[in-house]
Amino acid sequence: MEDLTQHFVELVRRAATDLPSDVENAIREARNREDPGTPATAVLDTILENVELARKQSTPICQDTGTPIFYVYYPAGWSTIVLRKQIRDAVAIATEKAYLRPNAVDSLTGRNSGNNLGDDFPSIHFHEWAEDYLKVDLLLKGGGCENVGAQYKLPDARFKAGRDLDGVRKVVLDAVLDAQGKGCAPGILGVAIGGDRGSGYIRSKEQLFRPLGQRSQKPELAALEERIYEEANQLGIGPMGLGGNTTVLDVQLDALHRLPASFFLSVSYMCWAHRRGTLTYRDGEINLTIPISEEEIRALRVGDTVSLSGVMLTARDAAHKYMVESFIRSHQVPPTEREMYERLKADLDGGVIYHCGPVVKKENGTWRFVAAGPTTSIREEVYEPEVIEHFNVKAVIGKGGMGPNTLKACQAFGAVYLQAVGGAASLIANAVVEVLDVYKMEFGVPEAFWKIRVENFPAIVTMDSHGRSLHDDVLAKSSEVFKRLIGG
Repeated sequence: MEDLTQHFVELVRRAATDLPSDVENAIREARNREDPGTPATAVLDTILENVELARKQSTPICQDTGTPIFYVYYPAGWSTIVLRKQIRDAVAIATEKAYLRPNAVDSLTGRNSGNNLGDDFPSIHFHEWAEDYLKVDLLLKGGGCENVGAQYKLPDARFKAGRDLDGVRKVVLDAVLDAQGKGCAPGILGVAIGGDRGSGYIRSKEQLFRPLGQRSQKPELAALEERIYEEANQLGIGPMGLGGNTTVLDVQLDALHRLPASFFLSVSYMCWAHRRGTLTYRDGEINLTIPISEEEIRALRVGDTVSLSGVMLTARDAAHKYMVESFIRSHQVPPTEREMYERLKADLDGGVIYHCGPVVKKENGTWRFVAAGPTTSIREEVYEPEVIEHFNVKAVIGKGGMGPNTLKACQAFGAVYLQAVGGAASLIANAVVEVLDVYKMEFGVPEAFWKIRVENFPAIVTMDSHGRSLHDDVLAKSSEVFKRLIGG
């Protein structure tokens, strides 16, 4: 079994320093809902500035890096003893590198271990599954938001809350009211209905691994999530408890079976600094989670096979022309395009561009990718180096390779070009698990920006950050053979 310690260190670093795009986008949307000149606007502006600075400097978003909570999904035959040791070693190394603050305190002596290792610290949950690869989810949960979590027993006469979903609604709103700004609002609520006292809190925290905006598959819970989200924001508590339109960024519920005599309702409150990350690993394959760090990119070499998971954007000719002419070569961002610019900055920072004009289908109001093979990349050579530099793009996917200017940009700014298999449109479309949004539909379906969530998207590194291009190598070799064949 391979030593994955350094991969776990990178997972911790990324979680602690790089806020996930779904969380950042939710904060930006919240910022746009607040009234100008209010404390809420000032708080959210500061938060967004801090997020950007932490990402650039690779420093913790918040000084309280919290309890590291790992969920490890492993194939049959893997050793949990070995995995536990590697994760604990990685946490100690990440603490030494100052990605984590030492937070493990002996409850009896009051002594801090100094390396984030202690009795059940970090928290590691192992689950064997039927897949052939390892997946590790990490959540960093700080003390301030942990302290405002709450557990209720229904019925609760104080709120006329019965053992039903309306009773659930009432006590969740009470938890938000009681938290005020002490949990670093705007927060995210993970809620578990039922279970016992222990399983309820565990399940409520597990909801916090869901992407923001992802609704429960149970219709009655999905409707309740929306209602509580709307009503919690009507409370007017606002960012940091200073008043405003955004008190929570999302509400995520699930339900457990319970004893007849018990009806517990468990609320885990997560602060705006919703730090989480995922690592996947297959033997012989490098698994990358978007956003991707420069350290991960610099470790890649031509010929490496990678598997991508996370959120990426498609962008072809019209999209590249738009980005360069509207935002990069212009002296200032047009006011009418400011919101789009901020979205692209958030989506592409550490992100991936896919040269693709998909075939899509709309079903029940939701877009689905039907076919999604790569387009020829060289057409974007005139734009790509500037896009990589300006938006901090870490990977470009396409077919056929790109030219010397893009290769230089990959060297200078830490990026790679990834080859997807041309024509394998149906196979690649299966890696697209969700269409999150579409920008600039007026460009037409093939040319619009499609914001997609992918899992295990396959590709090969053919241009790396060290100046090597497999396309150039093949061209040079085939040219030599050609000259020999024609007698040159």
